[in-house]
Amino acid sequence: MDCVSPILTIATDLFDCTAKRASHIRGLRENLECLREEMELLNLRSEDVKTRVELGKQQQMTPRREVEGWLQDVGEEESEVAAILQEGDGALEKECLGRYCNIRSSYKLGKRVSRKIRRVRELSSRGGDFEVVADMMPRAVVDELPLGRTVGLDSLYEKVSSCLAEDEVGIVGLYGIGGVGKTTLMKKINNGLLETSHDFDMVIWAAVSKQASVKVAQEVIRNKLQIIDSIWQSRSQYEKAIKIFNIMKAKRFLLLLDNVRQRLDLSEIGVPPPNARNRSKVIITTRSMRICNEMEAQRIFKVEPLEREEALTLFRELVGEDTISSHPRIQDLAYIVTERCKGLPSTVVNAGRKLAGMKDVWYWEKVTRKPEDFIKEISGMIRNDEHIAHFYAGKNRLRQAVVDEMPLGYTVGLDWLYERVCSCLTDYKVKIIALYGTGGVGKTTLMKKINNEFLKTSHQFNTVIWVTVSKQASVTAAQEVIRNKLQIPDSMWTSRTEDERATEIFNIMKTKRFVLLLDDVWHRLDLSKIGVPLPEIQNQSKVIITTRIQKICNEMEVQRKFRVDFLTQERALALFLEKVGENTLNSHPDIPQLSEKVAERCKGLPLALITVGRAMAHKNSPHEWDQAIQELEKFPVEISGMEDGLFLVLKLSYDSLRDDITKSCFIYCSFFPKEYEIRNDELIEHWIGEGFFDGKDIYEARRRGHKIIEDLKNACLLEESDGFKECIKMHDVLHDMAQWISQECGNKMNKIWVCESLGLVDAERVTKWKGAERISLWGTNIEKLPETPHCSNLQSLFVRDCIQLKTFPRGFFQFMPLIRVLDLSATHCLTELPDGIERLVELEYINLSMTHVKELPIGMKKLTKLRCLLLDGMPPLIIPPHLISSLSSLQLFTMYDGNAFSEYRTNLLEELESIEPVDELSLSFRSVVALNKLLSSYKLQRCIRRLSLHDCRDLLLLELSSIFLNYLETFVIFNCLQLEEMKINVEKEGSKGFEQSYDIPNPGLIVINNQHFCRLRDVNIWTCPKLLNLTWLIYAAHLQSLNVQFCESMKEVISKEYVTSSTQHASIFTRLTSLLLDGMPRLESIYRGALLFPSLEIISVINCPRLRRLPIDSNSAAKSLKKIEGDLTWWGRLEWEDESVEEIFANYFSSQNLADPIQDPGEVKGKKKLVVEGSTSRAATQLLKRRS
Repeated sequence: MDCVSPILTIATDLFDCTAKRASHIRGLRENLECLREEMELLNLRSEDVKTRVELGKQQQMTPRREVEGWLQDVGEEESEVAAILQEGDGALEKECLGRYCNIRSSYKLGKRVSRKIRRVRELSSRGGDFEVVADMMPRAVVDELPLGRTVGLDSLYEKVSSCLAEDEVGIVGLYGIGGVGKTTLMKKINNGLLETSHDFDMVIWAAVSKQASVKVAQEVIRNKLQIIDSIWQSRSQYEKAIKIFNIMKAKRFLLLLDNVRQRLDLSEIGVPPPNARNRSKVIITTRSMRICNEMEAQRIFKVEPLEREEALTLFRELVGEDTISSHPRIQDLAYIVTERCKGLPSTVVNAGRKLAGMKDVWYWEKVTRKPEDFIKEISGMIRNDEHIAHFYAGKNRLRQAVVDEMPLGYTVGLDWLYERVCSCLTDYKVKIIALYGTGGVGKTTLMKKINNEFLKTSHQFNTVIWVTVSKQASVTAAQEVIRNKLQIPDSMWTSRTEDERATEIFNIMKTKRFVLLLDDVWHRLDLSKIGVPLPEIQNQSKVIITTRIQKICNEMEVQRKFRVDFLTQERALALFLEKVGENTLNSHPDIPQLSEKVAERCKGLPLALITVGRAMAHKNSPHEWDQAIQELEKFPVEISGMEDGLFLVLKLSYDSLRDDITKSCFIYCSFFPKEYEIRNDELIEHWIGEGFFDGKDIYEARRRGHKIIEDLKNACLLEESDGFKECIKMHDVLHDMAQWISQECGNKMNKIWVCESLGLVDAERVTKWKGAERISLWGTNIEKLPETPHCSNLQSLFVRDCIQLKTFPRGFFQFMPLIRVLDLSATHCLTELPDGIERLVELEYINLSMTHVKELPIGMKKLTKLRCLLLDGMPPLIIPPHLISSLSSLQLFTMYDGNAFSEYRTNLLEELESIEPVDELSLSFRSVVALNKLLSSYKLQRCIRRLSLHDCRDLLLLELSSIFLNYLETFVIFNCLQLEEMKINVEKEGSKGFEQSYDIPNPGLIVINNQHFCRLRDVNIWTCPKLLNLTWLIYAAHLQSLNVQFCESMKEVISKEYVTSSTQHASIFTRLTSLLLDGMPRLESIYRGALLFPSLEIISVINCPRLRRLPIDSNSAAKSLKKIEGDLTWWGRLEWEDESVEEIFANYFSSQNLADPIQDPGEVKGKKKLVVEGSTSRAATQLLKRRS
């Protein structure tokens, strides 16, 4: 038995050991899965801790070492666990565990897995105990302060610095007059500690100033000491002082107190007294030596003005050596100016800045003749304290600065306009200057630049006053701003009426030369009600206003107005990149190119560039930039800041519009695509169709429409097209804003839907149609439309310029019960109108112009509400009989430029004549029979607005009525090969009705009475080879454009028989802006005499070799002419009144190279003014030299 017991013990131990090892082998699969789960949990906890650490870093905190060590351990364990899991998964995959071939390795692996599970759980438990992962970073011992170049302070700096090493010195005082450099010296001391070794635990800067209190000083020190809120908030001043004291007594500190005006009790703040034991220091700056004594300073230093040579060196450096050496006299005068600055650094600096670049010796001499005035002027650029005022003026009261500097950020693209405005400030004829433009374009920025430049440049103004007027501003508010600037005391202001205050302001300002800057003016401001004297030559004062409304410029009687325009693409990109920042631009190689695309979408509007630029700052992923480009194109309001920072600012202009109709007309412009140039007439016709002018005839509606367009241009919400005056366009950002407003400020995004170049698939998947009120589809890619869209709210539908679209689906109009406007123009492949158009009984406007529709459906008879039917530029069109006469509400009908009336279509004229509401017609004729039918109807003649005659081959004589064609605006005659003469029946109303006369009246009476062709603007006469003259144009007093080509028999435009006196011809062509004559080999005269041409901009004479004299003299087109075009040879042969006239107009000549010039058949060599070798005219010679 004794031998059995040890054996059993050994067996038991052996079994236990074997069982444990077996468990490592048998439980390997479960343990591996457990390790994987525990590691995933640890990783999640690690990510949470990392997030908290990162947030702490963003808040200027530093991670705790314990946390950093834990994160490092987690990282190490993660790699080790990954290796174990990979090894374990491989072992399981081999399925060798049940065999005895690798039991030892399986046991070791299982043991490592068990040990690693315990380790991972331990790390996970530790990670859950971190209540705080980061602590506040200790503040820097010394905070660097902004410091410019210092002059003359080195010696004193060394003396003060030496005091910092003397244990017996606790407080150092620096005193001196204002502007002498005390603060600069103390900043130099502060920043010097960053570069030299020292024993201070902290350096604290506190700007005390006159109004500073113990409380303010405590807050500054508390921030430096990083005292947490929980032991600071709700504490008394005394308790806060104790807390500061308990911290600072354990430290060696340097306290810098700047601009001390009265004794400051350090113990009330909580600052321990500096002494030899704590070796701390306090330095104060003050203007009074008495304060140094009261604060018990052990060392006191007076900051003296600069030495003469130091001041001169500083002054010359600021003025610039180019300026100093530009004239010998300036070098002497520079010395005198420096002397008058009395060595005060601030005065020397500001004097140097004012005179920088000034090379006018006269101005330098003026400054030195009255140096006191000059010093007083620049004293406003520094601190106009009582010491400086007393030093120069003998007064104790602080004076208001001449110019108050305005906060001004980065400016770009304003320099050219700034120079132009500044030039007006020296022009005695200019009293009031206006800057106008779209909201956000930079008007206020430009005026701030003008204001601030007064601080740097020389001027003669006594005061510059800035008043932000704004929409809600009143006379009282403006008076308060001016009162503060003029420092009118309460005793002369309080309890006074508005008129009395105006009188007080006036009596002060009338003695001054002032600049009044009125920013953001929305209505005419009566300066006299404010009390501002009118600027005039005597006082040489100026007023500058900024406004979004151009007419305000006229209402305030400005002498110069400047439009602040959008930035060029290059300058816009520069502004945008500045707001995005270099870090973002360098974060990915694709971003610079993407940034150009984003900037381009802002179309040069500075406010948009700034808003979008700020939104894109820190967007380091190209994907984010791609998304921004798409959002700017489709949903710009989703860009950060666009709604609050941009659209709401621009909306102020919309809100200021006079009435709801004008606002609706503005919003309607966004129904056209971006960058689309909208013809004024086309836009007004749509407004008429929309019912904006219900109850008005077409004449009145057009007048109202043109007035609204002018109002919108005046408000800078629309702008004139670059190429054509009769077109307008809307800036892209304003387009986005208008759509945002139409969508109820973003609340109903599908209310208006404008799509360009929509693809086939997209068009079929349209889901936005259901709630839309207006849909506008444009573009070459649209080939197919939805089958039966449900559009119960739809009022307007544009399908325009869709050149691939050939037909509409059947039933397309089935669910559009409210539609009023249908525009299918320029959809060239469209050959028939869709079925169901007769269901659109609410239609008031249809435009089929430039389509290939072959026939109008008879069902259109049901459209009895139709007011406008446009069929311009179409091929021959079948119109069923009695269809037009069934349109009982029709007011406007156009069939112009293409589908002309022939002798077979006279019945259509009768139908039009039968419609009572018809007001306006635009018609083309190619038949004398049809034309005579028109001319026999007084009603139709009264309605004609555009008239075109082409290919009327039997037309020999054209007689027009001067009264009944009174509504005619555009008249075109083309290819009428037999036409010889045009006559005007001048009807006079008498006792027997209208009596006809062919007498030519006095042209002066034509203009004054305004009764003949008073609306005719454009005349085009082409290919009428037998036509002799156009003398009838004397009746067209308002003619703006005359284009005559290929009239080979024409010798004179206005017959010489008409020229009867020197007083008559002055009234001809007074509104003409463009005159084009081409292909007329016999033309010898435009008019026998000189005309004023006060509006003429362009004269173009091509292939008219016999025209040797233009009807111009030195007074002609004096302010309007821009260009004269013609062949250089023709120009050289022109005859002039004298050489001075030739020289004047030579500056406007632009040579046109002719591919096939017409030669003068009667040209005789040697005739006067012929260009022969050595006999070229003076002007032509100059032009030839320029081209060579």
